[in-house]
Amino acid sequence: MTRSAPWLAALGAASIALWAALAVVPLLPTNDGPEHVMMGYIESHYDDPGTIYSHYLAPAPQFAGRGFAALFVPLEPLLGWRTAYRVTVYLLLLGWSWGFAALVVALEPRRRWLALLGFATAFQWTVYMGFFAFVAGSAVGLWLLAFAVATRAFSGRRLVVLGLGLLLQGFLHVFSALTTAAVVLALVVARGTPRERLGAAARYALAGLPLLLLFLLTLRHAPTLARMPYAEATWYVPLGDKLGYLHRCFQPGPDWRGLVVLAAAALGVARGALRWRRGDGPAATPALLLVALALLAVAVAAPETLPGWQFFWERFLPLGLLLPLLLLDVERLPRPGALAAAVLVCAYSAASLAAAASMNRKLYERTADVYSGLDQPIARSGLRLPMVRDPWFALPPSRSPVPGMVPMHAVAGLFVAAQGGMIPYMFIDHPAVHEFVGRDEAWEVDFPPRPAPDKLQRVAHLPPGSPERLAALDELALDGTAYEDVILVSAPVDAERFRRRGYVTDYQRGDLYMAHYRGCDVEVELPPVAGLGKLEYGWWPRLDTRRTVELDGAQRIEEGRLRVPLPGAPCGAAWVRLAGGAGPCAGSDEGGRLLVEASPGSRATVRCEPEAPRAPAAPGR
Repeated sequence: MTRSAPWLAALGAASIALWAALAVVPLLPTNDGPEHVMMGYIESHYDDPGTIYSHYLAPAPQFAGRGFAALFVPLEPLLGWRTAYRVTVYLLLLGWSWGFAALVVALEPRRRWLALLGFATAFQWTVYMGFFAFVAGSAVGLWLLAFAVATRAFSGRRLVVLGLGLLLQGFLHVFSALTTAAVVLALVVARGTPRERLGAAARYALAGLPLLLLFLLTLRHAPTLARMPYAEATWYVPLGDKLGYLHRCFQPGPDWRGLVVLAAAALGVARGALRWRRGDGPAATPALLLVALALLAVAVAAPETLPGWQFFWERFLPLGLLLPLLLLDVERLPRPGALAAAVLVCAYSAASLAAAASMNRKLYERTADVYSGLDQPIARSGLRLPMVRDPWFALPPSRSPVPGMVPMHAVAGLFVAAQGGMIPYMFIDHPAVHEFVGRDEAWEVDFPPRPAPDKLQRVAHLPPGSPERLAALDELALDGTAYEDVILVSAPVDAERFRRRGYVTDYQRGDLYMAHYRGCDVEVELPPVAGLGKLEYGWWPRLDTRRTVELDGAQRIEEGRLRVPLPGAPCGAAWVRLAGGAGPCAGSDEGGRLLVEASPGSRATVRCEPEAPRAPAAPGR
């Protein structure tokens, strides 16, 4: 047995443990992940008969954010969306873990046991936030860094390979590629005399030109901020708050998981600085140390959001905290100390993966009721309206296990993949990084009104059963009548209001309520007089949204009375108005409306006796 055999066996065991930590749940709850699953599913089924995708969506080039779709889209038709999702996430985690292992060995083979830290950190903050393209790009970036560290002389051929690798990474996620390119630049210019460094930098710039052009093309294809629903002003997290939960923005979950990495990174910075001063460490030590410090400084100083970009500063942490771990010079320890260090690394890696598995299970179980809806034999082909209040993880960052994570806010994307149809909230505004863009005419003309996605969250603080909350729920129920169904994630008492307003339950469990609108059986009784015009009706007290039935004389007449059913009439409080040729119904209000109260399962009859048209008031009276 060679000396590396136990190490390879440990990496194999860690790979299996990585899969086990992912497979403890049917799917991994994430923040933006459902959106990416939905868009990949739509890409796979864009031209399927009976779908509406091609009517509302136009394919986009997506040349700078393909990290998730490049894996998921080919796998989905073969494995189904659930298995394809799990396999894709696992490949991203595995790419990160083995990429770090390759980087460790390239820098100093005697530090090879540090490679297990790649597996320990694989379930990182960006994974739970669903930033899958960024994770994919970062994983490829580790392999490119390993190639750059192992390169003793950057010949023309190696620079071409490096340039093509950076271009590939940019195709997966352009921001991660720019970060990797900066690290590689530091590695390139750190070697040789100043004159040699200048020449190496010039050759590297030429090799990196394709990535630069890709980035500029991304900026050219960027939409205006007015089209971006998540466009926000630049704002900063207070420094004290940021430092308090910074460790969980790389390694989420229990605090020890991130604090160990933070402490190890600090030790790595100290050891790297010492080896640099002595001049006896690996040649890449100064470059890696300086880049790591620069990335951490940017993370501390950068804003939380930029216009059109949320969660900005956190993107600098993966490399900023990972690179110092490479500088832990365990090879200088005596044999017993080196053995103890290897045991500690193995123990931490195993504990970190076990903690990730436990967190995955808790995340899933706390929202398992919602995920149970994915198993229902419901088929949809039209527009669906999700209304989601996330009571579990809409927490301040200081208290959340995954700062910033709201795992239910985009969960409806999974219902599209499981049951079909389409929702109005999609990543379709940036053609360089998204699979599709919206067809403007279809969205503006054919799409029903789209309520703000956080509309339900804004009313969730109101007391249950209060008039204000009931009125807000009525507004949401009215919004849903224009869609094939609604996917409500809220307290069960809120679902009862939807039922009272005419919704038929398709599935309900816990906080999940899936239903479609049917309305109540309401009939208007009128005298059979020619020229009655039309009937208008709608939800009380909303007067701006109405339906119309034309009185053309073809309606049913019984016992000398005209009986007109109102299709999809609201349950609960509603109004009816006679408009057109005849006067208003007797007893109507100043707007000519009669109030109606209908209940599901019973018929409500409205008797309308037209009055003579009301004469306008005389001038001056």
